[in-house]
Amino acid sequence: MKLSEIRQEARNDLKESWLKTAIISFIYLVIFFVISFIQTIFKNNDFIYILISIISLVLTIPLAAGLLYTLMKVKNKEEIKIFDFITIGFKNFAKFWKIALRMLLKVLPQFILTVIFAIIMVAGYINLIVSGFFLALAYDGVVFTSNIQFFLGMLIVGLIGYIVMIFVLLPKFLSFALSYLISYDNNELSAKECIEKSTQLMQGKRWKLFCLYLTFIGWAFILAFIYAVFIQTTPYIIIPTIVLYIGTAFLLPYIVMSFITFYKKISSSTQEDAVKSE
Repeated sequence: MKLSEIRQEARNDLKESWLKTAIISFIYLVIFFVISFIQTIFKNNDFIYILISIISLVLTIPLAAGLLYTLMKVKNKEEIKIFDFITIGFKNFAKFWKIALRMLLKVLPQFILTVIFAIIMVAGYINLIVSGFFLALAYDGVVFTSNIQFFLGMLIVGLIGYIVMIFVLLPKFLSFALSYLISYDNNELSAKECIEKSTQLMQGKRWKLFCLYLTFIGWAFILAFIYAVFIQTTPYIIIPTIVLYIGTAFLLPYIVMSFITFYKKISSSTQEDAVKSE
């Protein structure tokens, strides 16, 4: 199962519907852009800002899973519609959130530790800014008072702890990665069963999936470079933003379809092994 073969198969699957899936991805991205834009409008109104943040969080899981299901239909040579990801997302709203919450429960202690370390890191960083540490550092005039040492210690401990917890959480989330795709193929399975089956399928394959995602970093850098060029050449921020969103809209189906192809290959391989063992 070579990564180049997975990507090639993904491109073949998208050949006749890449434009359509790009349009779907663009609409998906625009929805969250609009929500974010509304947040900036009401940034001084705490109640509305928090309300919009909650709405954004609530919509994230169903719409992302809806997009995944839509690409799964493309993989299976089924007909898709532009707004299928929204329809699918709301139709399976409870189901998608059950899977997400079940995942969170499985890593809750590690997740809480990650949040705690993040808070410590941010608190240390903010206090160092307020105390003028970084400004003094730029001019070689740092005086390591007890307060500076304490806040610097907070920053270092928080950063190290946060990085360690990310490396602890990453393998677990890679183990759960196939849960939504398994749910698509096995509608009768519960959220718990989907996650357990994903964990079984991903044994010994987490590194492979991680490497598959890494192969798209080059495309991400290209998009970032194009965005930076447009930022420097136009006074209108909306133009480079649109260019970035269009580029991402074409890249996103490619990444998702490669992920689906990865799932199909290891799923079929596992089934073949099961048949042989019988």
